[in-house]
Amino acid sequence: MGLNHAKAIQAQAALHPDVKLSAVSDRDYNALIKAREILPPDTPLYWVPDDDSVITPDNLEAFKIERIASHAAIIEKHQITALTNAVHNDGHVSVLEDALTIRAADGTPSIHTIWQEKPYGRINENHNAVNRIIADHHIVFSLNSILLYSPVWHAIDDCLSSSPQMQLTSVKCTYGKDRTQDTRPAFDGWVGMEGIHAVDLIHSTLDELEFTHAEHIYGFLAENASDDGHVAFAVKAEGTGKRNGQNVNVDLKGSFAWAQQYRRLVLHFSDASCQEQKIQIDFDMGKRGNLYDRLQVWRNGACIKSEEFRPQEITIDGIKYVKDKLFEYYNAVISGQTPRCDLERTISSQTQLARLLKPDVIHKTDAKHAPSQP
Repeated sequence: MGLNHAKAIQAQAALHPDVKLSAVSDRDYNALIKAREILPPDTPLYWVPDDDSVITPDNLEAFKIERIASHAAIIEKHQITALTNAVHNDGHVSVLEDALTIRAADGTPSIHTIWQEKPYGRINENHNAVNRIIADHHIVFSLNSILLYSPVWHAIDDCLSSSPQMQLTSVKCTYGKDRTQDTRPAFDGWVGMEGIHAVDLIHSTLDELEFTHAEHIYGFLAENASDDGHVAFAVKAEGTGKRNGQNVNVDLKGSFAWAQQYRRLVLHFSDASCQEQKIQIDFDMGKRGNLYDRLQVWRNGACIKSEEFRPQEITIDGIKYVKDKLFEYYNAVISGQTPRCDLERTISSQTQLARLLKPDVIHKTDAKHAPSQP
């Protein structure tokens, strides 16, 4: 379901008269109970259990939650034309396949716009069939590359336009957090759960991207985890890319065992006279409820610019909404802007994720890993 996504779409419905949050569904009825507390009381909520034999909880009716057999049935019932697919990673492809079975009178899918949460699905699965359906029927497709909708990118464009002689030479991404106390399953480890975000950030700066070497640290991450706690919790990878025909070095570090969250992208530039410039972007700094992004520009070892970007609040019909990156993403795609991560870019990202899932070197550790610094 993705409650944050539902809230963001509800905000867009207040801005765009032709947008409506028609229904919300989830296989976890507890998530739907939480949604009932936050979303407008008339929002239809549907429980779609994985197993038909599961007994319906007694309290569903009290929260006005309806049990239904499939996502396709919801789409048909409400004549839905756009889908945000934000279930857990292992359900992404099955939801897409289910949703695309409902057809309009001309034989094309009733769904003609898909906003897909990351990643596309379990990255060791084959998505060619779904890709072909989306491509053949010209469905508008966008991977939810939320970090690409930060205002920090406008500031980066300003920096680059002021120094057109600078050529990008390397991209480094550091992405991770502390999940040593998290008991939820980490499907395919760090690559499966967080890798797409890091790949998106790197890919956004390049025309082409290819990882050439990957190393995993595999070991015991979390006690009482539903996947027994043994996962490939850290990754180090190197690769190459191209920007404007020039070769660019790529470096990636990711982990679930860092003492604090890092969502950092560092871009290194140089010119013919060997002048060097570094742009460092840190996303989602601060504490939950007060997150901000930061841009720093360094030249010849000195910081010449540092700027913070905090989301603003707006009030629509007496209701306050936060114009965060998720808000800006939906406002952009609903307004008809070209998705920054369309189907072609999504397939490219999935290919690189598959490469990261096949490490050249695996380092194994038996001891529980303690949080550290990158």
